[in-house]
Amino acid sequence: MPPNSQAAKKIFWKILIFFSISVVLYTVVKSLINNGHPLGVPFALAITRTKELFAAMGAAVARLFDGQAHASGTRIFLGSGHHRMVVENGFLSMDLTAFLLVTIYFTPVARVWRVAFAAAVVPVTLVFNALRLALTVLLAAGVGAPVPVAVSAMELATVAFYLALFHGWLRWNAQPVIDVLTRNRIDTADVKRTYRQFIISVAVILVVYRSGTSIFAFEPWVGMILRTSSALLAWLGYVNRISGNALLGHYVTIYMNSPCLGILLILIYSAFIYMTGESMKRRVAYIAAGIAVINLINVFRVCYIFIHVTVHRGKYLLGVDIHDLFNFVVYAAVFVLWVVWIEWYSDHVLIRRLTRRRDEDTTG
Repeated sequence: MPPNSQAAKKIFWKILIFFSISVVLYTVVKSLINNGHPLGVPFALAITRTKELFAAMGAAVARLFDGQAHASGTRIFLGSGHHRMVVENGFLSMDLTAFLLVTIYFTPVARVWRVAFAAAVVPVTLVFNALRLALTVLLAAGVGAPVPVAVSAMELATVAFYLALFHGWLRWNAQPVIDVLTRNRIDTADVKRTYRQFIISVAVILVVYRSGTSIFAFEPWVGMILRTSSALLAWLGYVNRISGNALLGHYVTIYMNSPCLGILLILIYSAFIYMTGESMKRRVAYIAAGIAVINLINVFRVCYIFIHVTVHRGKYLLGVDIHDLFNFVVYAAVFVLWVVWIEWYSDHVLIRRLTRRRDEDTTG
């Protein structure tokens, strides 16, 4: 039985659009919090209080091994003098929790079951992240592991925890999902194969990003962005120089580090292309092109900020955070790249079948 392209396309676009809206809303809330906007105050307060509570709990665990361990705000201080270590508490995993809740929302099961499971997931993830922070300081204070190594080790545990929740939820509700696919005449074998690729991709993304960025600074990459930006600015007539991880001008200093590179977005973009293609050569070429586009946007972002602040003699007058300025533009670019890939370049068997069926429906 041929696949129902219209129904499948509708499901695909619904998920992609909802995911895009979720990312935009998440970014907007972060922007409100970072800029101190009144609408962001309740979110910022709730996040800060939760982090402070987690830090106090982590410090209590650390004091079992280190009598000088204490919490100050959202930080935990271990040891003293040259042996002093600081654990910054960023352990809420709001992005992973949000992704899990979106998955629950889209699963075709009774609303009561979705609401109940989502209500249970939130406190469970909070407890897990509190334990994760406590175990991190335990590794640092009790075992003596360097803080980056301790953080990286617990990030791997976080990956396993969230993947287990995600996979467990879908396994428990596999039959309703299969029923929806069958009703819309979508080949479940192709979907299962794509799902396996999805799980592998998500695991690689989380391990590389959440664990890798705890250890590596990606300085060659940062240097490449800064050197390219510097050369472009010099070509435009703006005097500048590079010092370490900073681009210096007469009125402006722009610092860059690994979070500014958009590594997570690059991994997500690459995973999507990997999952929705067959030819390795075609996938690698399109992934490379997308990564080049993302890096170019980052270069243009750095140059635009440099010129803006220089023109306004040291003042940043834009109404958007400099990180969000990059995020909004690059999210839109990645969305367009995905659409172009799906519509014209992907040779994935499931997508080709849907596209061929759609063309037949149109011409017939």
